[in-house]
Amino acid sequence: MSTSAVPWSSRNQQLHDPAWSSPENVSSSYGRAINPVLLTGADDVAHLLWEENDRIYHVLRRANQWTTPRAIATGQRPAASLAPDGRLHAVFSNEFSGRYNIFYATWTNDTWTLPRLVSKTPGSSLFPTLAVDRAGVVHAAWADTSPGFSVIYHGWLENTWLNEPLGNARGTAPVMTLDGAVNELHLAYQASSINSTARDVFHMQGQGYVWSLPENISISPNNESLGVAMACAPDGSTHLAWQEHTDNKAQIRYVSGQMNGWTAPLALSDEAADAREPTLLITQGRQLSLAWREVDTIHYRRRELTGAEWIPAKELVSNPLGLSGPVLAASQNGQLNLAWSGWSNTSQRDIFFSQHGPLFGPKVYLPGVAIGER
Repeated sequence: MSTSAVPWSSRNQQLHDPAWSSPENVSSSYGRAINPVLLTGADDVAHLLWEENDRIYHVLRRANQWTTPRAIATGQRPAASLAPDGRLHAVFSNEFSGRYNIFYATWTNDTWTLPRLVSKTPGSSLFPTLAVDRAGVVHAAWADTSPGFSVIYHGWLENTWLNEPLGNARGTAPVMTLDGAVNELHLAYQASSINSTARDVFHMQGQGYVWSLPENISISPNNESLGVAMACAPDGSTHLAWQEHTDNKAQIRYVSGQMNGWTAPLALSDEAADAREPTLLITQGRQLSLAWREVDTIHYRRRELTGAEWIPAKELVSNPLGLSGPVLAASQNGQLNLAWSGWSNTSQRDIFFSQHGPLFGPKVYLPGVAIGER
């Protein structure tokens, strides 16, 4: 799957696919910038958040120009979502007096609010995730040790933050997204099953106080299944990818379907490679994109939602010093946006950004001919 690199680099970020733009260094700091979160809104405005030296940073991209990075709070592992009105909502964890809690802040009119406490539990709260429903209600989920072991909590904002543990959801590292067609939340997380100490990927869905029972999606009792990514499509299907560990390597596995009706897990990375940190994206209502990391290189595959085959994997960008945390986001016009954390000679790590044009252009009708798709 190796390709010839395009002769361009930015602090050791080596671009391999000329269809993507030259990587931009967004953080440009001397610190350790990790765990990027990438969102795109109206008019192709892009937001990037990340963790750097135990602080949460934010930048905004308008008209192809990035603002100066700004620290918004003390914390780790940010997650964020854009509301229908364009308001940016973020959650993150932060340690105080030896215990972690989840905090929330929102960005509106170019200003960040002060952080508000979300978790309000006696245990340690970690790995937050966030989604905003069609009514604009903000939902968060996280792993919480209040009962003496890790369970998944769900919280929602109604003037103040309310929360409760989800029934039978004993696990960690949740990921939450919204199925906008039916305004229902989907949640995936990793947990040990009843018959095995190895962790599997579980899925559940619901809204408010009513949630489905967890379903084991990975069904691999002998292997660790970690790092789940998830996306909901307009056709009602849900798509999940994760890293499946065998011996000292991991492979990217993928399933799609609906509750009580999932495809068999499909291996999408090279069996001989160590593949980790998948990220999923649906663009233009019909195209599914998947990216992941193999050691020091980001790989990419895609297919149409209508059952077409996955295209062969491509190398997008590499860094001989190392990289991590690839994330994808879609602009309203279908443009693909990619961010990641990469090492450099002059910083501990920086956050980088690259773009790819829409996979399907607008149709132009001529007599007997339709052009514009590719």
